[in-house]
Amino acid sequence: MKVKAEFNPFRGILLLLLFAVCGLKSFAQTDTEFWFVIPDVTYEHQSPGGEPANFTISTLDMPSRVTISMPANPSFTPIIIDIPANSAYIQSMSPFINTAVIASKSGNPDAENQYKTLPNPTNPTGVNKCGILITATTPISVYYQIANKNNTDLYALKGKNALGTKFYVPFQNLRSNHQFSNTHPAYSSINIVATEDATTVHVEPTQDAYIHGTLVTKGSGKDITLNKGECISIVPKLVGGQPARNGADHLSGTLITSDKNIAITINDDSVHNLGGGNYDIIGDQLVNMTSIGLKYVVLKTQATNGDDHIYVTATENGTTVKFYNNNGNPADFITVTIDAGQQADIATLGDYCIVEADKKVSLLQV
Repeated sequence: MKVKAEFNPFRGILLLLLFAVCGLKSFAQTDTEFWFVIPDVTYEHQSPGGEPANFTISTLDMPSRVTISMPANPSFTPIIIDIPANSAYIQSMSPFINTAVIASKSGNPDAENQYKTLPNPTNPTGVNKCGILITATTPISVYYQIANKNNTDLYALKGKNALGTKFYVPFQNLRSNHQFSNTHPAYSSINIVATEDATTVHVEPTQDAYIHGTLVTKGSGKDITLNKGECISIVPKLVGGQPARNGADHLSGTLITSDKNIAITINDDSVHNLGGGNYDIIGDQLVNMTSIGLKYVVLKTQATNGDDHIYVTATENGTTVKFYNNNGNPADFITVTIDAGQQADIATLGDYCIVEADKKVSLLQV
């Protein structure tokens, strides 16, 4: 499929204004190659759930020919788009979402990375073929958006900064996923795509996990072999036939290693706020160990005090983390020491919190 994008200067201006005003949680990287896993989203939250689904692609001062492909699935016809310089183009992925529940889409390739309960005669290995590869002839930035009015999120694609062989996975662990039916549950997941054939992925979960038909207990490990573009979904242990929903069961700090580059999308679907009531999706593409840092300045969101939390995950033992909370007020200064894979969390106060560590840490704000 080949598409030619028309130049629309107002669209580019609107995107810049949105980025400036909204303070997006993470920004896409400029690159010419992006790997991504589209996470599974419940169909039952503001049906049809995970759609509208779009990639927003932006060029800089040069035009670009962009190709969206699914290397492990030959039934997916690559999408080719010619985008002018200084432009943004929105490519719908909705035809490839909810293919198992919407009859009119039943013959389309499935782009959502669903966890599998084995044995499954249509997928005996439990490995999905839905990894997305986006390439461009000149540098671009890319976002994936779930544009459902009541369950929306934006995933910034990180390009080469998303690729690595070692990740400690951050998750919030205080909020639960909303309970829908067992047929279309909302759950938290770690979604992994291989960028090369014969990639061995090793998973060491911090809580009991369910990995394509196998219960992998806390503190143990499991190896999975993936080819280029193949994906797996790692979820908490099954309770009542679906992944455990409690925040305490989320796989915070789980260690993922591989012998070749992989990319990871985390997803936490239909998460309740701490007071109950409303629930919404949380997700992002992780950056590699090289790209995480030692110091972060975190702006408090519009959430009420106590509902906005910072989760810091250590990558080395004996990591000292300092929180200068409440606009750096000395009375709200906290120091904690955590080991690799452990998390420290704090509720933000005031307008901002400064986080400093003596060894590299990742940070998730919810």
